[in-house]
Parts: sequence; structure tokens; C-alpha cells
Amino acid sequence: MQPDTISIHIHREAELDADSADLHLNVNGSSVVSGQQAFKQAKEVRALVQALTRVGVAEDKIKLKAVNFDMQAGMLLKSSSARYSITLTKVSIDQLADVLGAIASQKNCQMQHLTWNYSQAKATRKRLRTEALQAALDQAKDDAALLGVRVLGIHTLHESGHAPAPQQRMMMASAAPRAKQRSVDLGFTLGNTTTVSAGVDATFRVSAMAED
Repeated sequence: MQPDTISIHIHREAELDADSADLHLNVNGSSVVSGQQAFKQAKEVRALVQALTRVGVAEDKIKLKAVNFDMQAGMLLKSSSARYSITLTKVSIDQLADVLGAIASQKNCQMQHLTWNYSQAKATRKRLRTEALQAALDQAKDDAALLGVRVLGIHTLHESGHAPAPQQRMMMASAAPRAKQRSVDLGFTLGNTTTVSAGVDATFRVSAMAED
């Protein structure tokens, strides 16, 4: 025999702004240098690092991910060219315009894509879930009182919603202008907003209605 129940659906959502971004760059170099020595010995990489540190980027946020090089006649020579893949991690939104300007000032550097980060996404979804559960219980109690019964406990509970993962944004050619321009046309707004949501479908057991 199925118990007497009341079913409630509650949905909560909130807008969340990105608070930082990871920037993925390629630097074309005129020499091949591997490992951390690239930051000192590859002049194009060194110039980029200097431009970034001048606008406040800490060196430990500048990561060399890979070095791709072209060999001449099957041999690696001092004159061989290289492409350095570099990532800037957790650049704050407030700092982003200056950082993009520093990147744009480097003629050998191209930005490949940008990834938005939402450090508060999980905490926000947890808060929304708690609010949804409390709202479902409150609604069930109000409905039960109106019907002349009591809430005895939870029968079933299903959750929905999401917290966003980092969101990647591919860069357009217009997003890498040169420093000679007065302004930097990024091709997108500085900052990105996403929606965090949490929902519950709750079925509560209630006492039987009193017979007349």
C-alpha cells in the first residue's frame, strides 16, 4: 500500500560572473630552447614575460606547456624556429584588459583561446540546493496544514541543475591587435556571465486525512 504523499518541485538559479581567465598563447621564436630556460634564452618569450610582469602578472602564473620546432634538412640547428605554447593561469577579470594589451604589443605572440573560470560555482550551487530543499520542505508543510495533515518525512528526492565548468572562448583575428592602435578591440566583452541552477523534486509522506 502506497503512503499518502505530497509532491513538491522547486527550482533555484543565480547569475554568476567569471572571476578569472586562463589565456592560451603561441609565441613564434627564432631559436629553440626547451624547459624553463626558454623564459630567459628565447628572446621572444622573454619579451612577452617582461611585458606581462610590467602589468602585474606574477611569473609563476606563466606556464610553458610545449615547444614545437621546425628542423632544417632533418637537423635541429641554432637557427631553427620554434613555436612556444604558453598558458597564463587565473588572470583576474580586473587585470584582463591590461594583460590583453601586453599580449597585443608582442608581434610574435598570438592568443589562441581564453577559458573563463568560476571559482564560486560549486559553492553557489550548494547554496541554491540548500535553499531549494528548505523551500520544498516549507511548501510541503504549508500544503499539509491546509489539507489538515502532517508531514511525516521524505519519501523520494530527485535533484537537477548544474554548476558550470570553465568555459572556453575561441579568439577571432580582431582580438589580437597591435600596440600602435589607440584601443584594443577584443571582439568580446571583458567578463562572462553564466547561470548556476539547482532543483529538487521531493515527495513527502504525510499522515492520513481525518475522516468525517
